[in-house]
Amino acid sequence: MILSSIKSFFKKPQKTLVLPDSILKKRLKNVANKNSLLVYENITIYHQDRSFFIQLLILDKKHGIYLFEYKSWSYDELKHSTIQKATNQESKENALAFERTHSFLREKLKEVTHKDNVPIINYLLMENLNTYEYKHLDDSFKNLLPEKNILFSDSLDYEISKKLHLEELEKEDLPDIENIMRNLLIQYHILSEDGRFHLVTNEQLRFIDTKITTHQKLIGKGASGKTNTMILKVILELLKNPDYKIIVIKPTILSCHIIKKKLLDTLENSLVKVDINSLKIIIPKEFNPVDLVLCDDAYQMDDNYIEYIKQKQKKAGLVLINPKDKIDSHYNFDKNFYQNKNIQFKKGDTHTLALLKISKLLENNSASDIIVISNNLSRKRLSDDLVDFIDEKALILNEYVHFLYQIDNKILLCEYSHISELKAKHVILMDVCSTSVDKLRSAFNVSLENVYVIYEDDCDRMSMIRENFEYN
Repeated sequence: MILSSIKSFFKKPQKTLVLPDSILKKRLKNVANKNSLLVYENITIYHQDRSFFIQLLILDKKHGIYLFEYKSWSYDELKHSTIQKATNQESKENALAFERTHSFLREKLKEVTHKDNVPIINYLLMENLNTYEYKHLDDSFKNLLPEKNILFSDSLDYEISKKLHLEELEKEDLPDIENIMRNLLIQYHILSEDGRFHLVTNEQLRFIDTKITTHQKLIGKGASGKTNTMILKVILELLKNPDYKIIVIKPTILSCHIIKKKLLDTLENSLVKVDINSLKIIIPKEFNPVDLVLCDDAYQMDDNYIEYIKQKQKKAGLVLINPKDKIDSHYNFDKNFYQNKNIQFKKGDTHTLALLKISKLLENNSASDIIVISNNLSRKRLSDDLVDFIDEKALILNEYVHFLYQIDNKILLCEYSHISELKAKHVILMDVCSTSVDKLRSAFNVSLENVYVIYEDDCDRMSMIRENFEYN
């Protein structure tokens, strides 16, 4: 990770040619999908203070990286021409940039993986040239671009498969596929709670790549990656333009610190240059207009403050993430990445049940694996009795907690409004009948494994809660 406090050295990006969705490319993508290859279109790879645009890259975990360059040349344009490598310029219509792109990828992979064993194979996509016409071109084409590395307008699926070496034996010493692409494309890989990186979904990718200059809404299910995708959005915007000013608004001070830590953890070992001075992460307060404001967990913000944000960003970009008003959303994340949770309902005296459950969980878990979410009165009683009866320390959490180390090795006692960005294996929910469904849904998503709903009496409210959460 490289954190820069000075102006970036990025050159002004040149206009790049976006690869068209041609018939040939559709055939290629069809072959890739059938063989479980990963296809990346119109991507920018960042390394140190440089960036490089790539029209099409395909990752084959058995054989390596296939790098494609598209040219619209026809036979009439080429029949009296010769060709040579382009070594000192970006890709242009009248030149090839294979060597430069190949070298850039090789350097990036070697620095981040400390290995040089990832095969990179160059291909040319020639939508307006067929196999017969190629054979009548000048020999310079055949020397620089062998037929085996060109996909022609008349290339069929089996010919594409053969040229991609899909029928050959796989290499045995390739690095892990996720590790390769995470290192190449940090902006499209989410750091999960287990410390692994996962490729974003198509909808998350659309949000990350879209230039936002108006007011928009992002909604999604719990554990659908909204916040993590927001972090990647911030990283990409600062990579593209370090002068871009961004504000992230979170409900609590603690959640601001957690977001900062996630940002730094995501950037760790990535070898990209990000000017973090262009980013502010704040709780709801006054601010000056910037290029982009991302308001996370917007449903927890006061309505007057949401209106204040809208007025401040009247002429600039604003994204409300999970606002109260979910009508006319621009992005909808509908995939839940923590679907296999165990949810249990316990009826009885809630205070006693909570103490018993905590005592039982502590037999096989540390205190930091447990979070109890309730109202103020329940939290105070639990805090006292945890010390008296279980000899375990607890921390009554509030929005003014500043430092992450304060919550280490303690059972967290939180209220529903102060749980943004918290995660734990086991979550105990109390006072559920006096809590809104939105807050309960957020509380359910704090859990990584188990949720224990503790309540005193059956009622219509409990029936509704069971209907919403027991089987989800």
